[in-house]
Amino acid sequence: MQNRSGSLIRYGGEEFLIFLFGQDAEAAEEIAEHMRRSAESGGYISDGPDSSPVTVSIGVYK
Repeated sequence: MQNRSGSLIRYGGEEFLIFLFGQDAEAAEEIAEHMRRSAESGGYISDGPDSSPVTVSIGVYK
């Protein structure tokens, strides 16, 4: 998926890469933190046999 702001790419079974265009490192960190908080507060549960909560790990490469 791509738009003028960036691209979202499925990298593996559960891994995704997000490329942000025209963002400096500080803005990228703010976006990453917003995504992490959204996932954490969303109360998402996996569809797997153990129905465990969904977790997110995010890193920013400058």
